Amino acid sequence: MITFKPLASSSAGCSYLLSSGGNSLLLDCGLGFDQIQRGLAYKVTQLDGCLITHGHGDHVKGFKGLLAAGVNCYATLETWDHLKAHRTHRSKIITPYKEFRVGDWQVVAVDCVHDCPGTVGYVIKGGGATCLYLSDTAWSRNKFPGLTHLFIECNHSVEIMRDNTIRGGMDARRYSRTRTNHMSLETLEKFLDANDLSSLQEIHLLHLSDGNSDERMFKERIAAKTGVPVYIAGKHEVPF
Repeated sequence: MITFKPLASSSAGCSYLLSSGGNSLLLDCGLGFDQIQRGLAYKVTQLDGCLITHGHGDHVKGFKGLLAAGVNCYATLETWDHLKAHRTHRSKIITPYKEFRVGDWQVVAVDCVHDCPGTVGYVIKGGGATCLYLSDTAWSRNKFPGLTHLFIECNHSVEIMRDNTIRGGMDARRYSRTRTNHMSLETLEKFLDANDLSSLQEIHLLHLSDGNSDERMFKERIAAKTGVPVYIAGKHEVPF
């Protein structure tokens, strides 16, 4: 059985715990190490590892503490180069589309469309499940057969964001960057149409924008499209 626990999911920090039986992975570590410890009930050393998507601070803030605690952290070479002052023997370099193991988990990194070099998502197999973790990507270059669990960014609605820009609540530069670096509700719906969802059991929507999203509407539209339970990752599950 797979369980997915958000620790935080916003531009202030993103981190999630994926568990199956006695196995657990941290997906990104964009919180302070003390917050990660609290979120994991001070069982950090029981982690099999931490998968890092990219080098932006809201995804890597706690990585030095994890490394110091003896947790292996996995990221692309571009990400480690971005964090070059802090490499250790526990900074594991991964290559997109080349399978690797973290404990009992089978993992493959996949390319993402984001403005930070080396950004990836992850296909994770374990506990009889096939999971996809995609965060901070404008769209997906890939299709994914046999998914049972989907943890995916649904940052904004194009319509909501356009209205905010017209009203002057969002400047044109931010609008452009968000559109080209983060997945919208409309793009997610196209992604779902393009993939075989016959084995899908649940969806978790991540990294919703404070001003350009609508939790209830997003949840209802994705649930209606897929027919599976849809959950919204909380912005601050662990006290800051």
